[in-house]
Amino acid sequence: MAVIYRITNMANGKFYIGSAESFARREWQHKYALRRNEHKNPHLQASWSKHGEEMFVFEVVEEIPEGEDQLSWEDKWLRDCVGKPDCYNVNTLATAPRLGLTLSEKSKQQLSANRKGKHAGEEHYRYGQTVSQEVRQKIGDTQRGKPKAPGRKVSEAGKAKIRAAAAAGHYSHWEGKTHTEEAKAKLRRPIFALLPDGTRRDFIGVYEAGQELGTPYQMLVRAMKLEKFVAKGKFAGWLFCYADAPVKPPAPVEVPEEFKHLPRTRQQAKDEGSKQYFTGLPCTHGHISPRLTKGTCIACRKAGLA
Repeated sequence: MAVIYRITNMANGKFYIGSAESFARREWQHKYALRRNEHKNPHLQASWSKHGEEMFVFEVVEEIPEGEDQLSWEDKWLRDCVGKPDCYNVNTLATAPRLGLTLSEKSKQQLSANRKGKHAGEEHYRYGQTVSQEVRQKIGDTQRGKPKAPGRKVSEAGKAKIRAAAAAGHYSHWEGKTHTEEAKAKLRRPIFALLPDGTRRDFIGVYEAGQELGTPYQMLVRAMKLEKFVAKGKFAGWLFCYADAPVKPPAPVEVPEEFKHLPRTRQQAKDEGSKQYFTGLPCTHGHISPRLTKGTCIACRKAGLA
């Protein structure tokens, strides 16, 4: 459930307002940035560094009704709080954080002075150097045929050459060509998926798996790079692996007898109309507990962490 949360500095009463789909995860993200002195809000970061982590309290101040726009609710809070002396927030709109903000003349001059001369004249890292004809040829061969940056202007002579090459069928080196079935078979890399119930599904390739499962193959590639169970979505609890990968997949999750009647994924719970599901995987706080179909880990909720 989406919520409005507040970070309060107990040393002086100042606070920061935000919204999140998962309060527990958002709290972790804030602390991760603050502990590394990388938080995007300089006022909150300065206070954290000055007073210490133990002086800050994270709490939910309002639950957002299901179906309501999260950022619109955050905007209401920001409009009421931003500008007050005890509020760390700077932007009045979560939906458009820089709306109406302009740089001062002093800031513009500082930016200009910082960048001036960095990429021109004697300060340039290639000043005084020349590129050999051989290197020029390599650069040309590498870039030829690739789409150029938006806004780049091509001369009339250049346009004429492009038209002539396109008319002759030489604009793309792959014009009119296709892979043979034999070549496609060599390019494919078989994969398999371990389902929450321990069963295994094999696919002849990543693209074919995406087609069969109804999902972009890029998602499957990312999931296999992580080498972890999918955490959410309709494939929550699934593990995707390359069939020839040296990494040994983890053993299937053992489901306690008391939770065997529950669906294994959130999508399955939605389809069956169940209020809870059990993946067997730990949540962000390490609990191995059933989860609410419309919320989060039940153990986290009981402990007041979500």
